Amino acid sequence: MARRKDSSSIIALEECFQAEDRAFLDELRRFTLPRALAPFVEKWKTDKRPWARRMIGEWLSEPLNDPGFESLVKQMFKQAEAERDDQVMGWFMVAFDRIVRRRRVKVYHYDYSTRQSHVYEKLRARQNQTPRGRYAPYACHPDQRLYTHKTRYYLRRRVWRYFRHLAYRDPVAYRAAIAAAFSCYEDADFEKGENIIDNWSLMHACYFESPAIRFGASLVYLNAGHSLAELAPAPFRPDIWKAPEALHTLLDLIGNARSSLVRQWAVELAQAEHEATLARADVADVMALLTHVDPRVQEFGASLFEGLSGLGTLSIDTWLDILETDNLSVQALLCAAMTKHVAPERLDKQQLIALTNKPATPVSRMGFDLLMKRHASSPFTTEELAELSEARCHVTAGEIATWALATIGIPQHYKVENVVRFFDSLIETARVAALAWLVEGVPGWNDAALWVRLIETPFPDVKDVLVDHLESRAGVRGMDPDELAPLWTAVVLGVHRGGRRKPKAVNQIVAAVQQKPDRAGRLLPVLAYAVRSIRGPERRAGLAALATLAESNPTLHADLSALIPELRLPRPLAEEPA
Repeated sequence: MARRKDSSSIIALEECFQAEDRAFLDELRRFTLPRALAPFVEKWKTDKRPWARRMIGEWLSEPLNDPGFESLVKQMFKQAEAERDDQVMGWFMVAFDRIVRRRRVKVYHYDYSTRQSHVYEKLRARQNQTPRGRYAPYACHPDQRLYTHKTRYYLRRRVWRYFRHLAYRDPVAYRAAIAAAFSCYEDADFEKGENIIDNWSLMHACYFESPAIRFGASLVYLNAGHSLAELAPAPFRPDIWKAPEALHTLLDLIGNARSSLVRQWAVELAQAEHEATLARADVADVMALLTHVDPRVQEFGASLFEGLSGLGTLSIDTWLDILETDNLSVQALLCAAMTKHVAPERLDKQQLIALTNKPATPVSRMGFDLLMKRHASSPFTTEELAELSEARCHVTAGEIATWALATIGIPQHYKVENVVRFFDSLIETARVAALAWLVEGVPGWNDAALWVRLIETPFPDVKDVLVDHLESRAGVRGMDPDELAPLWTAVVLGVHRGGRRKPKAVNQIVAAVQQKPDRAGRLLPVLAYAVRSIRGPERRAGLAALATLAESNPTLHADLSALIPELRLPRPLAEEPA
C-alpha cells in the first residue's frame, strides 16, 4: 500500500552532503520537492570527491522509483555521458537494465476456421510507472519504476550506444569499462529465466552474436526452437576479448563479479578464447579463484592451477593455505598437484601430521602418503606417531590407526600413554582399529595399566569389546576384579540400548562376588537393576545371577531380600524346621 513519504529539507540534504554523512541518501529519498533539487544536483554532479562519486553508485544501485526524480536521473546521466565518465555510465547501464522486467502471461487464441482454442505463453511488461503530479509525495510500490516503458527503452538504447561507440573508439577502455559494469550485476537481476533477456545492454555485450536470440527495436526475444540453455559467450566485438590482455580482465571478472551468470560467462569465454594461454596465467589471479565462494569458480580455478607452470616454486605455506577450501572436488585436484610438485622432505614433521589429521578425505589421504614416505627415510618418534590418534577423517582414521599401532605397539616401542590415545579417538573407525590391535601377543594384552585406562573410556563400543575379552579369558594378569566394577556397571546400566554384552557382564559380576563376597555391597545393586529391566534377556540374566548367588552363598539372602523385597528366596537348609 502507498504511504506518504516523510519530508526532508534542502538544508538537511546540504549538511549531510558536505559532512559526507551516510544519511545523505536517506535524506535524498525522503525529499518531496524534486524540482527544488536542481541547484543541488548541479553541485553534486560536478563534485570530484570520491565520496560524492560513491554516493552516485549507491544511489543508482537502489530501485529507481522515487516519485518526481525523473529529472534528477536524466541530469546525472547526461553529465556522465558528456564527460565520458565510463564508471558512472556503467552504473547507469546496470540501473537502466533493471527497470524493464517482463513476466510470463498466458495468451488465449481461438481459431474460427478450425474452431479450436490455443493457449501459449508470451512475455509482457507490466505497467508499473511511479506516480507523478499530485501523487508524487506518496511512496510507490517497490515494484514500480520511473518513466514510461517507451522512455525506459530509449534510455537503455542510449547507454548501450555509448559503450558501442567506446568499443570502436578505444577498445581497451571499453573492455575495462564493460567489465566493471558486469561486476555490478547481482543474482537478483536474473531471478527468473526471462529476466536474463530483459537486460538489454548485458545481452548486447555478452551474447550479441548468439543464434538463440534476436534483438528487436527495444526488447530481446528468444528465437523459435531455441532455449536459454543454448546461450554461449558470443560478445560484441569478439576481437576485443581475444586479445592476450583480456585474460587478466576475465579472471578478475570471474573473481569479483556478483552474479553467477556473469562469472559463468567469463569462465566459458576464457576457456574458449584463451585455452592456450591459461597455463601462463598469473598465479595470484588463479589462487584468488580457489578461495571463491562459488564452487564452480573454485573448480575452474583448480583446473587452471593444476596446469600452471612453476608450481614447484610455491612455498609450503601457500600450499597449506589453498588446501583450506571446503570443496572436495577442488581439494582432490589440489592434492594431486601438490603430490606431483612437492617432495615430502619440504614439509616438516608437524606439517605432515597436521595434514594427515585433516577431516577432508583428499587432504588426509595425501598427508598420510607423504608421512609414510617421510617415515621410511626419516622415522618419526613414538610420541609424534601418537599424535595421529587425533585424525578427524572418518575414511582414513582406521587405516592411520592400524599403521601407527603396528609401529608404536611393538615391544621395543610400546608405551601405554601413546597406545591408549587411539582407544580414546573421537572417530569410531580409529577405535575399531585400536580394538582390532588388542589381541593376544601384543604388549597391551596383559598390561594391567592399559586395561585400567580402557575401563575409564566413555565410548560404549570400547566397553562392549572389553567385556567380550574378559569373557574369553580368566582376567588380566596383575588386575584386581574390583577395578573392573566401573566397566560392568557402565555396560549393564546402558539404558538406551540392549546388547549381548550385558548378560556377559552380569555373569562376570556373579563370578567376582562368588570369589570375594565382601564385594556384594558394591555389585548387587547393579544386578538388581538388571532384574528390573524391561528387556527379557537382561531380566532373565539378572534373575539367574541372583539365584546362583543365593544358592552358592546363603549369607547373601538378607542382602538380596533387602535389595529386592518382592523376590522370594528359598530358605537356607540350616533354617528349615526339623
